[in-house]
Amino acid sequence: MKHHQTSRFWHSAAPCVVGSIAVALLTFVCFRLDVDPMTAAFLYLIVIVLVSLRGSFVPSAVVSIIAICCLDYFFTPPLFQVRLSQPLDVVALITFWATALVITRLISKVRRSFQDLQALKDQQRLVIDTIPGMVWTALPDGSRDFLNQRWLEYTGLSLEEGLSWSWQAAFHPDDLAGCDIKWRAAVAAEAPFEHEVRMRRADGEYRWFLIRGVPLRDELGTTMKWYGTSTDVEDRKRAEEALREQASLLNLTHDTIFVRNMNNVITY
Repeated sequence: MKHHQTSRFWHSAAPCVVGSIAVALLTFVCFRLDVDPMTAAFLYLIVIVLVSLRGSFVPSAVVSIIAICCLDYFFTPPLFQVRLSQPLDVVALITFWATALVITRLISKVRRSFQDLQALKDQQRLVIDTIPGMVWTALPDGSRDFLNQRWLEYTGLSLEEGLSWSWQAAFHPDDLAGCDIKWRAAVAAEAPFEHEVRMRRADGEYRWFLIRGVPLRDELGTTMKWYGTSTDVEDRKRAEEALREQASLLNLTHDTIFVRNMNNVITY
């Protein structure tokens, strides 16, 4: 707890310290160069803007007070006195504080927006990684830019391997060429993609998958992104194969075999 409080203190104090040092150095240089008060006030304003971009309003306000005191003491007649009685001093002080307030408020809103956006992205990523399915996305040219956790766990590939050409290792060599040709044709035509391939599991076993991809279009009909799924259809393929084998055995018999449904319609 103390470490967290210390970290927060230095996070707020650092811009104030750095800004104060910058004002001191700027004052020394401007005084030696005999800079006029308006130019000095403008240079101080730049420092305050930079401090406001880094910290909260409090450090910016402190640096503003230091800057206005330096401006009044070194550049505004009578010199070497802090009276804050000249119009330039009052206008500069109001300008410094107003600038610091506006910038810090805007930066705070921008940071909150980025935090909300990041939280939304994290939530979406969690949902996509949690759903019981292999999900992927691709850029308009067809190159993959996202693979969910289920896809990576099944194939045993890392995210870097899955997004590079190493993803080909997850496909059966006999199915890779046909899938690639069909995918390129779908991307070129910006049409939905559907194909069945065998994909290698992390333990080396191949299973049949139905890969589907659909393009996301903008209001002009241009493809902005591809979204797809890879669905395990191994059990369905085995069931279909078993039915085909049973049908072939039935065709070999010398008896007449037929199947009739509940409506008394012959279906086989």
